[in-house]
Order: sequence, then C-alpha cells, then structure tokens
Amino acid sequence: MFGRTIASKRVVAVADIGSASAGIALLIMNNDGPATVIEAERVTLPFEDRTESAMRTGVLASLSDAGQKLLARYAIGPHKGHKITEVYAVIDAPWIRSHTVRATTTFDKETRVTGAMIQESAQKAIGADTEIVKDRLIESTVVRVELNGYPTGSPIGKMAHRISVAVLLSDCDDTIQKEVAGSLAHLFPGAKLTLRSGSRALVSAMNVIPNIGKDCVILAVTAEATNVLVIRDGLAMQHLQIAEGVRTIVKRIAEKSTPEETLSLLRMIERDECTGDVCDAVTASMARVEIDLARVYGEALTKVAVPRRLPPDLILVTHSDLVPWLTTFFARIDFTQCTLTAQPFSVHALGRAELAHLIAFDAATPPDVELLIAGALVNTEEQS
Repeated sequence: MFGRTIASKRVVAVADIGSASAGIALLIMNNDGPATVIEAERVTLPFEDRTESAMRTGVLASLSDAGQKLLARYAIGPHKGHKITEVYAVIDAPWIRSHTVRATTTFDKETRVTGAMIQESAQKAIGADTEIVKDRLIESTVVRVELNGYPTGSPIGKMAHRISVAVLLSDCDDTIQKEVAGSLAHLFPGAKLTLRSGSRALVSAMNVIPNIGKDCVILAVTAEATNVLVIRDGLAMQHLQIAEGVRTIVKRIAEKSTPEETLSLLRMIERDECTGDVCDAVTASMARVEIDLARVYGEALTKVAVPRRLPPDLILVTHSDLVPWLTTFFARIDFTQCTLTAQPFSVHALGRAELAHLIAFDAATPPDVELLIAGALVNTEEQS
C-alpha cells in the first residue's frame, strides 16, 4: 500500500538522542491524519557504568550505527527512491536543559498588538532568564501569547492593554549538538536540520492523552535519568532531572541476574509466566527496591511541589518492561503530601495507543515509544 503512494508523499527523518541510546525513524507525512513510520532503528548501549564522556561517545556512535542500518534497509525496501530533504533531531536529558520563561508588557490603554510587540516581550523574557546558557541555545520558541490574561493563537491585530509571552528555552551540550548535526548531515546530505528538545516533544504528547487537562506531571524515566516536567495551564513551568533511570532501577533489582535477564524476568512476571526461585527472588527484590524509589522520587517531587502542590495526573514514559510495575508503584506510593488533592497520583502510561492519531507505523517496523513521541512532534509541527 505504502509503495504505491510514496512518490506523492514527503518522507521526513526524525532522530531521538537519548541518555544511553539513539534511534532514527523515517516518516511518510500526510496532509492530515497521522504520519506513518516506514522504517525505524534504535541502538542501545549495554547496561554498564560509564563516565559522562564515555556515555556521550557511545550515544553518538549509536546514532551513526542506527542511521546506517536504517538507510541500508530503506535503500532496498519497498519505499526506496524518495529523497529525504528534512530531518528533525529530538535531544533528551541529560544532554539538554529546558526552561519556560515569561514576560509581561502593560500599556496605558487598549493598543493594537503587533508582531514587534510580541517579539519585544519574548526578548525581555529571554534576557531575564539566568538558567539557560544563551550561546548553547537550540530552541527559543514562543509557546503562548496571552492578551489581557487570556491565551490566544492569533494575537496580532487584536486590542489589549496587557501582553504576556511565554518562551521555551533549551540549551544543549556543545559536543552533542555539534556531533549530532554532523552525523545527520552525513546520513542525510543536504537535508534541512531542525533541533528540538525532549521536553518540547513531551509537552506536545501530553496534549493527546484522553481525559487529561492542562495540568499534569510528566515523568520520563530514561536509561540514565528521570526528566520531570510540571505542566500548569498547558505550559512546562518546572523542570527537574533526577539521577535515577532504567539502568539504576534494574541494577537495584538484579541480584544474581544480568540487567538484560532481569528485564526479561520482569516481562515474564507481568504476564504471570514466571515461576521458581529466580522469579520469587526478583519479586522480593522489587518490593525492597520500591522503598528506595519512594524515597528518591518523594524527595524530588517534594522539591517541585514548593510553593505550589502538584497536579494529580501523572504521565509516565519509560521502558516498556517497566511500565506495568512503575505505573502501579506511582499510583500506590503515598505522594499525597505533594498533590493538590492530597490524593495519590492518577497515573497514565504514555504508549502507542495514546499517540495513534498523530503517528502510526507499518506493522513490520514497530518503533519504541520515544521515537513515536518524537514522530508525533514532527507531525504536529509539520501540520501547524
């Protein structure tokens, strides 16, 4: 089906640069509806301790490896023959930091809003920020304009006595930024490159979860860290990184098994297909680990709950083998001191089903959720 329509469709590449892996997907862009993943590849570093420098080197090598494998299949596959002229790179923590800043301009009387006014307010917000390193910026994007306290998507030409502008700023590790750009230029010669932050992709994905309002907490548990975003009124107002990720969590659980074996056992336990002493030991270890995780995440969430308590909806993004356990963990553990409702979090795991109206995939190339989130962002931006 896709082969008959590829000539009339645009193909866009999207790369996801994680904390210990890198993935690339090729998307067929449609005029409306979901984009379709036609090829996908991720290369993940083995579970082992590394210095930050070694991790950086490994992730960059993974990006090149993933790209070469993907393009080799694409060249001989049913979708070959279409030049890729655009590539997005979504860079995740810890290589990137994001921060949302706001600035407000007040006039003596109702004034017609111009683009220059909005730009001036945005520059004021950027200039007042002291967290982001300006010469490492990869994105500086106006994400909301409010006139007289009300958000509007088309502010220019309207009358207002107060303009408030929110800007998403993201800075990036110098080496990652330079080497990612070079690697993607080598893989996709002549293609236009757009850099985006993982935070921006997560906030965009948040909007597709059913029954979630404009306030929530996003927890993205990556290989090496957890990225926490507190979303208030649709904006990521607080950002926090926790030094706890899939590798450290699995390492805590693993006793006599390797991390890879432990993930397999977790998968089997969830399916109720695991019996015997080894499985019993893993189950007991999970219960012990929950005590440590409750402390680690409790301390971090308490920090971002000051001075304002957290929304009760928590969106979880993590390794598929950890989703069932961590979903139950965050819903069951007592974080009530952090939430607005003084009730446990209502946990919503972000997966393929929740993103289906933005990103679909050929059954032969099922990508991971991180690539789907990155692809969903590309589709949203390309159609806006």
